[in-house]
Parts: sequence; C-alpha cells; structure tokens
Amino acid sequence: MSRTTACYQFLDDAYSDNAMIETLKCWSVNNTAMMEMAEGRLTTTDAAIRQEAIEKRLDRIKAYGTIRADVVTHVESSVDAQLLALDEMASAGQCFDEISKIHRGAAMATSLFDANFKVGATVRWQHLTACTLNPEAAAIHFAWKQRNNLLATMAAKDVTSFLLNIHLDAPAPLVWTGAVPGKDEDTTYRWQAEVVTPPGFKFEVTSVKTLSAAGVPDRLVMVEAKYPASGSPMPSP
Repeated sequence: MSRTTACYQFLDDAYSDNAMIETLKCWSVNNTAMMEMAEGRLTTTDAAIRQEAIEKRLDRIKAYGTIRADVVTHVESSVDAQLLALDEMASAGQCFDEISKIHRGAAMATSLFDANFKVGATVRWQHLTACTLNPEAAAIHFAWKQRNNLLATMAAKDVTSFLLNIHLDAPAPLVWTGAVPGKDEDTTYRWQAEVVTPPGFKFEVTSVKTLSAAGVPDRLVMVEAKYPASGSPMPSP
C-alpha cells in the first residue's frame, strides 16, 4: 500500500485550515517532546514544564559551543509553539462516520498492564494519545519500539507488549495528523495513519488474549475494547 494512498482523502479534506496544518506540522516534528510535556502537565505547571524544556534543549546545544541570544530566543519560541499546539490539538478532534476502529501498539510493565487491562475495566487516557488506522505495520512497530525502550531502562524485565483494537460504536473525536504531507514517499509519515485521541478519552476492555507462549515474562497480548465505555455519554458531533 502506498504511503500516500488516497484512501484517507476524506480525512485530508477535513483539514483545509492553514493554522491547523501548522499545528499538525509542529506535532509531526516534535511529538516525542510534546508527549513529555503533556504527561508533565498532569503533575506540574506549564511554567515549570516550559522552563525544563528550554533548559533541556539549550543543554544539548551547548555541546556545539557558545549559545547566542538569538538561539535562546528561537528555543523559547519553539517550546511556546509546542505548548500552544498541545492546547489546540486537545480540542480539535473531529468525528468521522467512516472510522469504525482505531488501533494502538504499546508496552508497559506487566504488573501495570494486569492492573489496568482487565475485561470490563474502563481505561482513561489522561492526555493526548496517538493511535493508528493501520492495524498491522504501525501498531506492531510502536509496540516493538516501546518494548525495546522499556527493556533498556527497566531494572525488571517483566514487560507486556500489546496490540489494542478499539471498536468505535459511535464516532470518536480524533485529530488526523496524516494531513501533513512529506516532500516524497520517504519523508511523509502517512504510513503511520496516525489519529490522536483527546485528553480524557475512555474505552472499555472487552477481551484480553495472550499471543505469546505461556510463562514467558516478555509477553505479547491482543486487547479488544469498545468506545464509548459503558455508561459514558455519546460524544457531540
């Protein structure tokens, strides 16, 4: 399947606003840093997050020599733009009748997975969370990537990688980041078919199936879920 396939045309058509395209470009280039900011907002202030992000970037630049005043100004402006983009994306979700399922590949400590992903449990994502319309390559890629990152940093090696399929019983508010094209096939991220859910997105786990061999600590699991969770109000169109 071509990375620039026209099957997502209905999503592209929903993003004609230049300001929103600039927001999505900011996300596409800085999503790792922006996710750290989004997670940080759960426990600290924007002012503290801003200062930490600026210092982290300047520390990396120091390795190349003296930092000029214009570089500091550029870094500050870049961090401010990322915080603003987070706010804009949090409320920019659109509901698409054409989308009936979204997917996510991820990994976490097995104890944390077992505590949260039980059949009948409602899972609530507190901040923007990236999912995909691609149930194969993209979901597996990011489950594998998170698994490797965890295994490299965790003292305990008991990790669960999981492929999450969320069935949409009603259209969910999603931000389509694939509206930002690359210059060519090799520079576009459209192969990820990424959609981002808003803060507070909730779904209900309906089944959990282990795909790896029994007793293996580094396990792989398939999770089925539904949206909205039982008892949750239907989203406004």
